[in-house]
Amino acid sequence: MNSFIFTYNGFLENWTDYFLTNSMEILFLAIPAAIFSLFFKNKSPRFHYILWTIVLVKALIPSDIINIQTPQIYTIELPTVITTTFSQTIEPTLNLYQSVFFMIWIGIASFLLIKLVVNSISFRKLLQSKTEITSTVIDKIKNHFKIKKNIQIYEANIDVPFTMGIVNPKIFLPKNSDYNKVEFIIAHEIAHIKRNDFLMILIQNIITIAFFFHPIVFIASGFLNYYREIICDEMAMEAINSSPKNYGRKIIDYLEFCLKQKKYPILANGFIFSKKIIIKRIEYLINRQENVMKKLSKFQIVLVGTLVVIMGLIISCSSTIGIKEKIENNQTEEIVTRNIIIIGNADSNDSVLVNIQVGKNVNSSKFKIIKNSGKEELDAKALEVIQKEDFISNLNVNNIKVININITFEKNPNIHNPEVKFIPYDDPPEPIGGFAAIQNNVMYPEDAQNAGIEGTVVIQGFVNKNGIVGKCNVLRGIPDSGLDEAAINAIKKTKFTPAKQKDKNVGVWVSIPVVFKLSEEVK
Repeated sequence: MNSFIFTYNGFLENWTDYFLTNSMEILFLAIPAAIFSLFFKNKSPRFHYILWTIVLVKALIPSDIINIQTPQIYTIELPTVITTTFSQTIEPTLNLYQSVFFMIWIGIASFLLIKLVVNSISFRKLLQSKTEITSTVIDKIKNHFKIKKNIQIYEANIDVPFTMGIVNPKIFLPKNSDYNKVEFIIAHEIAHIKRNDFLMILIQNIITIAFFFHPIVFIASGFLNYYREIICDEMAMEAINSSPKNYGRKIIDYLEFCLKQKKYPILANGFIFSKKIIIKRIEYLINRQENVMKKLSKFQIVLVGTLVVIMGLIISCSSTIGIKEKIENNQTEEIVTRNIIIIGNADSNDSVLVNIQVGKNVNSSKFKIIKNSGKEELDAKALEVIQKEDFISNLNVNNIKVININITFEKNPNIHNPEVKFIPYDDPPEPIGGFAAIQNNVMYPEDAQNAGIEGTVVIQGFVNKNGIVGKCNVLRGIPDSGLDEAAINAIKKTKFTPAKQKDKNVGVWVSIPVVFKLSEEVK
């Protein structure tokens, strides 16, 4: 159960971080996009469409995709045995507030998704009585747009024309349509097909469902709907060789179809979205300037590139701002401290204190030596020990954000003991249940408790290929206290996963610390 809570809390934290950070980034990105859009208010709709597409698509880009600082990994070979001491037990508790917000998000997002699916299914039922028709208008417009894919056109029991499909697009028109009068609608729908707008509409719906709480997402989506229709209107006018005024009159004449039924399939390229968009389209056609559909000007291309650069800067800055805040708060926050003991052929007992700003993985974590040993090779080894993915994963599981690691290098008094041999291995032995399993097996001697004796006993034991501890030596003990014997007994009671060398179990000598710490009540 504890493992599930750790995993669930980690998921909630990642979910919250993704949506909160992305929401702020979308807001910051929308500001320059709005400024650029106002600057070219009456210019190319393509320019506006690209700007707001960048804003909307930002919702799909995670904040940590850009990582400027990558910690250096040191590789120095030392014949050492590495062990980890966890002197503090972390009891997992469910993050209630994040869990409630997540459940609310799941409920609303699921409702919107179901609504979208039901809408699509209901319109597909209406299309079961469709009738395919042929028209020379389609071939004419296809040739204009240089479209080779097959496009089918149908009459169906609908009131609003629309197009569905990506690979095999289909245009649906209301029954009894006069094809000579709706040539502009066919041209408009084929323009959607040329642009593959159905795919963008699908992505747009996914984003608006996921970020249903974000007003900027809905504003950007509204702009995309409007400018998408304007672009297709421009393409349709060129295809049928119509003037903006004549094209606008055709839209007005066709409004009687639009007012009968407001419903239309969400996952489709609809000719009519709403009365508001129709009015805005007509206003645009009336006030339309010449040559608006030419390629973007060099200045507009520069502005689009600038917006992309701004997005990159926002992402890169937000990926490090959390770490900087933690570093600044370290002076006032109580930092969790852990110990790592490295026993080998060190010349003397040395220690290195490293601060870790724990990220989602090694690359997003930050490592800073607070107190060095004065020996470059030992400092490098200390960083090598903690810059490992499994080490960071363990901290994430325990929901640790900031931690100080005290790496102690000690002489090995049994370095010349013929029984103790360094046996190479790929995966070290690990106590089943972690080092907490050893601590749970500790029987604190009553005499030591009464005397208030505390400390860490380091035992060197041989873990055989079956994961059973046999021969043990005391590397660092507390003589005449009974703690050495208690430590050996606790270790021998603990079952290990054996060390592996090329997927083969091997017996190895390992150094295992056992912590004896009295509770405040006993003290």
